[in-house]
Amino acid sequence: MILPAQRRQARLAIHRLGASCTIQEPGDGSVNGYGKKDGSESWSGVATEKVVRTYTRSSAPSQARVSGGRYRTESPLLVFRDDTAVEEGFRVSFPDGRVYEVDALTPYPSHFEATTTVVE
Repeated sequence: MILPAQRRQARLAIHRLGASCTIQEPGDGSVNGYGKKDGSESWSGVATEKVVRTYTRSSAPSQARVSGGRYRTESPLLVFRDDTAVEEGFRVSFPDGRVYEVDALTPYPSHFEATTTVVE
């Protein structure tokens, strides 16, 4: 059970620390033989929400690859309010021009956390 005060604290922190982002849902597009959408799809805005972008494993996300794999800036963790409009497969565009696609959502009683992949 979560107390209303804890939910309010999470909402307030996201409001203070978050950036105003546009949530976009995929439009109609053709599907290839692997079940993936082709590049011909369009994206339409669903909502504008405050979102917190965090980078794991480092305080300097733009550093060179030291452990192999992706750059740390390619997959930040996004934190949303508990009443967000985002779903898996949606895109989140930040004011600085970065666009992330939501891979998976983890629900918590006070907020949602999303693992992402950079698109642009």
